[in-house]
Amino acid sequence: MCLNSTHIQEQALNISELDVKDFGKYLSLFDSEVKIICGVRDPISLLKHCLGRDWSKVERKFEPNINLTYDFRKIIEFLRHRKPDIEIDFTLLKQSSFMLHNLLDKFSSIRFIDMSEFSYDTLSSLAVDFCFSPPSPTSKELFKIQEFRGYLRYMFPLKLYANKNDVKNIFSLSKPNNHFNHSIDTLESIVFTFNRKHKSEEINILDEFHRSYLNDDMGIYISKEHFQILRQDTALYRSCKNYIQAFMEKIKEVVDESERTMLKEEELLDFLKQRPKLSLQVYEELFAKELAVISKHRPDIVQKWKYYRRFEKNVLQNK
Repeated sequence: MCLNSTHIQEQALNISELDVKDFGKYLSLFDSEVKIICGVRDPISLLKHCLGRDWSKVERKFEPNINLTYDFRKIIEFLRHRKPDIEIDFTLLKQSSFMLHNLLDKFSSIRFIDMSEFSYDTLSSLAVDFCFSPPSPTSKELFKIQEFRGYLRYMFPLKLYANKNDVKNIFSLSKPNNHFNHSIDTLESIVFTFNRKHKSEEINILDEFHRSYLNDDMGIYISKEHFQILRQDTALYRSCKNYIQAFMEKIKEVVDESERTMLKEEELLDFLKQRPKLSLQVYEELFAKELAVISKHRPDIVQKWKYYRRFEKNVLQNK
């Protein structure tokens, strides 16, 4: 329906997983000469990403709307990383992150892009070759976003409703036994929206409350009208600032902790090295066919993949 729409000037389809109905038929309906941009990365880093994260976070088990009396430590616990056991589901992986093999026989014009090189300049260059509008210079800041830093992506969007009637019972780490107000006044409150950093008509007020690398990844947005109201109410502004500053400090702590404890490439390499049969299965079922094609078109990319080259060397030695 989108492809047939006359209202969409620039069209692209994202193919990121295969577990959909009649997917083979879907791919066969495309012109085999259609241009494809294929983002690739070191396969060991990609496998580490798939196996090392707590994917139960996608269920977003937390309150999406809160007020100043809410104990934000509940959200912090949701964001906390819990290291899963390493279990390799080949069927699932070949339907999602390692699905390139399904495209190789159907399309002849594939541009491989190493995601470590992806930048504002890369997208500007692709815009010329693929005939879409280049990114605006004002969007350069968006390219600093680390989409999978910690589990932030599963917290967004989060709305904080700040009402002066809640200030007397405001939650703080020094007074954690405050009286929680279950009722949120959505009409008379100032609304802060925690979200991924993006272009918006609203004001991103995060810089006033917190400064760290998180300011590259996210924003706290407020309407211009609510911003003016907040500026005129010194007591409410101070209360919001104290609450958000404490919340953001805890968010940073849990993100830092998650990044430290998340599965690393070295750990995965050691795990596979101790399991030669499994390593060979990973190589043959997930890597070999796709890597052969990428090596043919972009050998320079594969040459830079230090973790994969170590893995491949170990597998071939034991084969």
